[in-house]
Amino acid sequence: MRIMKFAVLAIPVFCLFTAVGSVSSQADEETTRAREVVAVVNGEEIYLEELEEAVAARHRGMSEDNPVAWVGYERALNRLIDSRLLVQEALDVGLDERPEIRENIRRFSDRTLVKLLQEKLLREVKADEDDIERIYRDEVRRWKFKAIVFGDFDQASAFRGEMKEGGDFEAVGEKYVQEGVAAWEGAEQEVREAEIAPEINAAFLGKEAGSVTQVITAAGRFFVFKLTEVSYPDDPASRRRAVRKALTLKRKEVISEHTDGLLNKYATIDRDILTTIGKGDFTDVEGDSRVVAEISGEDPVLVFDLLGHLQKESYHGGEVLEHRETLASKAESVLKDALEETLYLKEARLLEIDRTDRYRETVAAYKKSLVFGMYIEEFLAPQARLKDEEVRDAYEARTEEFLMPQTVRVQSLTFTEEDSARKALESLNRGTDLKWLSRNARGLKENGIADEELTLESLPQDMEGHLSGAAPGDTGLYEPEKGTYKVFVVRELPPRAREPFEKVRPVIAKELFGERMNQVIGELLAELREISEITIYEDKLDKGPLPQDRDVN
Repeated sequence: MRIMKFAVLAIPVFCLFTAVGSVSSQADEETTRAREVVAVVNGEEIYLEELEEAVAARHRGMSEDNPVAWVGYERALNRLIDSRLLVQEALDVGLDERPEIRENIRRFSDRTLVKLLQEKLLREVKADEDDIERIYRDEVRRWKFKAIVFGDFDQASAFRGEMKEGGDFEAVGEKYVQEGVAAWEGAEQEVREAEIAPEINAAFLGKEAGSVTQVITAAGRFFVFKLTEVSYPDDPASRRRAVRKALTLKRKEVISEHTDGLLNKYATIDRDILTTIGKGDFTDVEGDSRVVAEISGEDPVLVFDLLGHLQKESYHGGEVLEHRETLASKAESVLKDALEETLYLKEARLLEIDRTDRYRETVAAYKKSLVFGMYIEEFLAPQARLKDEEVRDAYEARTEEFLMPQTVRVQSLTFTEEDSARKALESLNRGTDLKWLSRNARGLKENGIADEELTLESLPQDMEGHLSGAAPGDTGLYEPEKGTYKVFVVRELPPRAREPFEKVRPVIAKELFGERMNQVIGELLAELREISEITIYEDKLDKGPLPQDRDVN
């Protein structure tokens, strides 16, 4: 092994963010193999698995049809080293001690603990087959039915009464049709559940073929339906969706049951107080400091706190429900939601999830991303700030860019037949005046000469081909739509104008700022490398197949 220094690599800002966040994208389960150190940056280690992930991330999506340039270990390692140096610099100036950063990290740490515990609970959870089948059948179910419509509710009810007595739907219905009080609503139809009105859907659910619905009112008319067939066609895509939905359902069920267990384990709930929350109104909320629930080592939940959660749950259309009676039925479920994070945090710490490598590395990566973002914003971005005259100078110097679409002024005649149009074009090319042709040519669709200013980019491809590079006096023929033929003469082809500065200023400014930022970062990295101790273990860099030869997805 030897200590070596790589050349400074000027890298886009987004690449640095990618490198900073690489730890959090590691495999879900903690690796059992010992991580080998491939580099050390001022005492901070870079592991082989980080390097492999960084290389692999650059090649995800690479295929024979979509090749990308190969990014080797050396370049990827440079990026990891650069990200370490910049984050270390941000930490050296004490950004991680900022109150807002510390609070964000605290909230993220808590959410991560809860997430990791819930992931552990859900790791082996599988969807119930009964749920899959139920969801699948609900999604693919097809109903075939006949419908008869009445203008009078009493007539519809009389018809429905005959059905209850065993009357034949078609025969009895035809009698009402012949009497002029009913009509068949189209032919027999087959529909999906999502394709019919909710009231019809509700009438069909649970019914077998041959069932007749109650009278259903819609749009001022009265319908009676006969369900003639219920089918469940095979649909692999719907079954896959059903599996996903059933799994989500099962996961929610598991979490809910585990939360109930944690409530019993850690919380003491005063159910007498909980049942009284439905009495009175919200006028005395601020003074209600009774304790609803307690968890050892945590702040108690007061009636005031719970009512705040209840109000949020019951917020509709800009108005908060006024009476507690309407909220009493929700009190226990809202209390459970309010305590959920606290309960899972206590359990996660009891299980020492906060001591796992995955937790520590995930939080560390988040902390680095926060301080790095703030460092860029407060220390580096001001150095790359542009003056308005710099942006304008760049605009003036790039005279061949930011051009408006080419315009052309043409005069044309429109014909209904291609032969007539071709003859007119030949006459034009022999020197015949366009005005004369407009009065004497045969097959004209419209009288008079059309005078238009056209934009080449908006024209049909064949006409654009005629006009691109044309000169005044050039002629042509094209078919803008079937059965319509235009013969035209180019009158003017003015030089392309430039887009106004104010319109393209954001594009130029963004590009210049990116260039300036890369320059600022490059110069800073050069300084940091000069004063930093960077050790690279070259003998550790060739481990296993290259990322494009293994499954990185």
